[in-house]
Amino acid sequence: MLVGYMRNFRSPKFMANIIRAVAKSKNIDLLYFNAKDVNIEKNQIRGLVYIDNKWKRIDSRIPDVIDVSASCLKHKEVINYLSEKAYLTENGSKRLSKDYLQEELVKDNKLKKYVIPSSNCNSLQIIDKYLSLYDEVVIKPVYSERGKGIYKIKQNDNGSYLIGHNKKQQKISSSELKDLYTNTISKRKHVIQKCIQSKTLQGDPFDCRIHLEKNGLGNWEIAKSYIRIGIGQQVISNVNQGGGLSNTPVFLKSNYPDSYENLLRKINEAGIEIAEKIEQLRGIELATLGLDVGITSDENLYVFEANSAPDPSFLKAEVAMLRTDYYQFLLKHRNGYRQK
Repeated sequence: MLVGYMRNFRSPKFMANIIRAVAKSKNIDLLYFNAKDVNIEKNQIRGLVYIDNKWKRIDSRIPDVIDVSASCLKHKEVINYLSEKAYLTENGSKRLSKDYLQEELVKDNKLKKYVIPSSNCNSLQIIDKYLSLYDEVVIKPVYSERGKGIYKIKQNDNGSYLIGHNKKQQKISSSELKDLYTNTISKRKHVIQKCIQSKTLQGDPFDCRIHLEKNGLGNWEIAKSYIRIGIGQQVISNVNQGGGLSNTPVFLKSNYPDSYENLLRKINEAGIEIAEKIEQLRGIELATLGLDVGITSDENLYVFEANSAPDPSFLKAEVAMLRTDYYQFLLKHRNGYRQK
C-alpha cells in the first residue's frame, strides 16, 4: 500500500522519518515529495521511497491517498491537480480566518460559550468602542505567524493607554495609538477581541494547545494537550519568545486544585466538539488540527484560534501512531474517492 506525503522541504525531515517507520510496520510505504516533484503532463510523481535503509527517488503513480501539509496549499495548480486524482487530507477548501471562526461559533447554541467577543479592527472607532465595553482588548492579525504582531491595550483614566507587546509594556498617548493604527494595524487585516485573562498563579499568560488527530476509525482523537506559558510576556503564551510548556493535568492540578478533573474533561470535550464543527464549516475531512484555548479564573474556556498545521514537535510518537492508523482507515474506506 502506498500513501503520499507532501511537504515543502526537498528531503524528508525528522517527523517524516518517524511516520515512515511506523507506516512500514503497518505495511504502508510512504512516498515523500514536494510540489516540484509532481509531473502533471506525465501524471506521475518523482518522489522518495525508503528502500534498503535509505531514501531513493523513484517515478511513481499518484497515490490514492496523500497527506498534505497546509503549508503546501500555496502551490494551487499542483493542489488542484492532485485533488482530481487522489484523496487529500487538506485541499485548502473554505479555510477559516480567526474572525470568521468566531462568527460561526456564536451561531451554534452548543458552542457559543467558547466565543470571544470579536470584530474586524478596521477603524480607530472600533478600538474606542471595544475599550468602552471591556477593560482590556487584544488586537491581532487575522493570519498571524507564531503569535507575532499582537497587542494588548487598556485605557487609563487620564485618557492615555497602556499597551503590551511581546515582553514590553508602555504607556502611550491617543496620538501615538492613532499612529500605531495608521502605520501598523491598518496595513493588514486585524481582529479586535475582548482580552481573556488566562493567567497562571504567578501572573504569566498561558493557553492550552489541544492537538487532535484522526484515528483508525476515522474519528477525532486528542493526541495530546499541553499548556504553553508565556513567562515574562505581556500578551500571549509564545514559547518561541521565552515561554515554557507544562503537562495539562499537572498544570491544572496546581492552578485549579479543586476542579482540575472537571476542567480536563471540559478541555477534551471542547476539542472534539470544535474540531467537528470546523470540519462541518469547511465541508471537508481533515487529518489534524490544533486548537488554542484560554481558561479564565472562573474556569470558562474560550477558543483563541484554530491551526490546520499544528506543530507535532512535542508529541511525535502520538502523531505517528494515530496518523498511520488513519492512513489505514483512508486506504480501506476512501480508496478511489475523489475529494470535492
